[in-house]
Amino acid sequence: LEHSLEVLRVAAIEDHLQ
Repeated sequence: LEHSLEVLRVAAIEDHLQ
């Protein structure tokens, strides 16, 4: 579960940067 949350967090950050 923690790994999934980390992946979603990274995806959200990348989406914010674009």
